[in-house]
Amino acid sequence: MNKRIFLMALSGSLLLSLQMLAQKTVTGCELVGGLQAELAADFTVTVGGSFINQGTVHYKGVTSFTNDGSVSEGTDGSCNALYASPCTTATGVAGANIFDNSVAATTIQGANALRMYAIDIDRNIQLDNEWQVASNFAFTSGLVTTDRTDLSHFLHFMDAASVSGNAAATHVDGYAAYSGNGAFTLPIGDGSKQLPAAVVGDCASTFKGAYFSTDPNAATLPAGAPFATANFEESLTAISTVEYWDVDGASSTTITLSFDATSNLAALSTNLSGISVAGWDGTEWVDLGNTAFTGTIGGGGTITSEAVIPDTYTAYTFAQRSGLLQVKVMLQGALFASSGGLMRDDLRAGGYIPLAEPYSTSGNARFAAVGSGGGEVTTTGTLNANAGTPDAIVDWVWVELRDGTNPALILDTKAALLQRDGDVVDAKDGTSALSFPGAAGSNFYISVKHRNHLGTMIATPVMVTPTGTLVDFISLSAAQIYNIPGSTNYEGVERAVEGGINALWAGNANADNKVKYQGGASDNGTILADVILFPGNTSDTYNYDNAFGYFYGDINMDGKVKYQGLGNDPVFVFLNVLSNYNSLNTGLLYNYDLFLEQLP
Repeated sequence: MNKRIFLMALSGSLLLSLQMLAQKTVTGCELVGGLQAELAADFTVTVGGSFINQGTVHYKGVTSFTNDGSVSEGTDGSCNALYASPCTTATGVAGANIFDNSVAATTIQGANALRMYAIDIDRNIQLDNEWQVASNFAFTSGLVTTDRTDLSHFLHFMDAASVSGNAAATHVDGYAAYSGNGAFTLPIGDGSKQLPAAVVGDCASTFKGAYFSTDPNAATLPAGAPFATANFEESLTAISTVEYWDVDGASSTTITLSFDATSNLAALSTNLSGISVAGWDGTEWVDLGNTAFTGTIGGGGTITSEAVIPDTYTAYTFAQRSGLLQVKVMLQGALFASSGGLMRDDLRAGGYIPLAEPYSTSGNARFAAVGSGGGEVTTTGTLNANAGTPDAIVDWVWVELRDGTNPALILDTKAALLQRDGDVVDAKDGTSALSFPGAAGSNFYISVKHRNHLGTMIATPVMVTPTGTLVDFISLSAAQIYNIPGSTNYEGVERAVEGGINALWAGNANADNKVKYQGGASDNGTILADVILFPGNTSDTYNYDNAFGYFYGDINMDGKVKYQGLGNDPVFVFLNVLSNYNSLNTGLLYNYDLFLEQLP
C-alpha cells in the first residue's frame, strides 16, 4: 500500500514538521502532499520505490541522497511521477526542495536520474547523478560539483527552468545542461570563478557544457584533449592559452562564452570585435565568428559565435581574429603609355619581379618591417597566374597600418602584390585581401608605398574588420588624402593624376621622401648609377640601351633602366617636377626641393 507523508496546518501559522530522524529508505511510494516535511538523515529510494514532492521538503540532515528508483514532482495528488519531455506543456505540482546549511555537504547519487521542481541549496552538493530541475534552482551558498570524467553526472535544467544566485562561489563546478526552448545560460565555472556558456535551445537537443580554467595545450579532458593552440585556420592568428569550454549538443545554436579579467583577452586584441569564438575540430582551431559582444576588453563580458552544431567541435575558447584590408592603388610609372585604365605589367612579362619582397631587406628606414610584416614571398606560378587579365601582377608594394591617434607610429606592415587594376593582394596566392593579425576592430591610418614612387595615406583612420575594409586610393577625394600641415599647401597634389587616374607619384628613384630632378640627392643620380653599374655596360656608356631587369631607376617600369637617349627614365622625373607639379613649382625650377611624400 502506498505511504503518503502529509504536513497539515494545525491552526493559523502553526505547522507540524515531520522528523525522520533515522536513516530513511523508500521502498514503495511516499508522497509529500502537505506544507512541510523534514528529512534529518540519509535518504534512499530503492529500486521500485518512488518519492514525489508536492509540498516542501527540508533535507536538513541528509548527507547522502541515493535514487535507485523514482524521484519526481507529481501531476496530481497521487503517486504519479512526471517524467514528460523537457518541453511538455504539462506542469507538475510545485514542490520545494531545500538543502539548508544544517550539514556542510550532500552527495546525490544512484542509478536513476532524479527530478525536482524548485531547489534551494545552502551547502555544497557532490552530484554523482543526473539532477533535473523543472523550475528555479537557487544558489544561496555552495557549489554543485560533478565528476568531469563521467558525463552522465550533471545538473540538468528543463524547459522553463531558471537559475538564481549563481556567482563566483556559487555555481556548477563541472557539467550543467539545458533541454528546452530559447536562450539559457549554463551556470558553470571551476569552483573559484564562474564563466558561463549560453546556448539557444529548440527542445530537440540537450546542450551540455563545462568550463576548464586550463591552458588548452595542457588539457586532459574531454576526450580528444589536448588542443594545440599553435594549430589554427588562416583567419585566426592566436588562440587563448588561459581557458576553454566543452559544449555538447546535436542541434544548431549560437554559443556565448563569458570572460573576466583573468581571461586576459587584452593579450589577444585591443578591441572585443577583434576576438572570436574558436572551436577545435580535432586538428585545428576554427574561427566561429563574433556576432555580438558585451563588456570591456580588460574587464568582463561575453562573445557570441555564429550558429554551430556544438558536437562538431571538441572544445571552445577565444581567438585573435585577423583584420582584412582591401587596398586599391595605382602607380604612375606603370600607367605611362598604358590603355584601358590598367597599368602595364612589363616587369612580370619580362620575368623581373623577385619572388621575395624587396623592401624589408633594402636597408631603407622607409621600409622597416614592423609587427607581422617582412619576408613575404611569392611563387612564379602566382606571378603568372592571371597573365593577360586585369589581375596580372605589376610589382610589389608596401602597406602600413598606422596608429589611429598617432599616424607617425607604424604598428604593422606587409609587402604585397599589386594587380593591373589596382588591387593589392596577398603574395601567397595573388588574389586574397591582406590579413593583419589582431587588427580587427581597431582604427588605423592606412598608407601605401612603392620602391620608386612617393607614398600616400588616408586622412582619417578607418576600422579594420574581420570581413574586410576597403581603402581605395584611386577613388578617394583629395580631401580624404593626408597632406603635411605647414606653410606649403599640398592639398590636391598628394597624388599624381595620369590619364585621369589618381596614382602614386613616380620618380622617387633613390627611395627617399621626395622627387628631385637636379641638385643634391636627385633621383637622376640613382638612374645613372643603375646604368653605369649594369654588368653588361663594360664601357660605362651613359646611353646604354640594354640594362634590363628590376631597378629603382626604372621610372616607367618597363623592365629597362636608361639614362640618356630615346625613352630615357630621367625624362619622367623632369616632366613631373617641371610640368605635373607646377601648381607648387611655379618657378619651374629644375632643382625644386619641395616635391615631398605626404606622410607624417
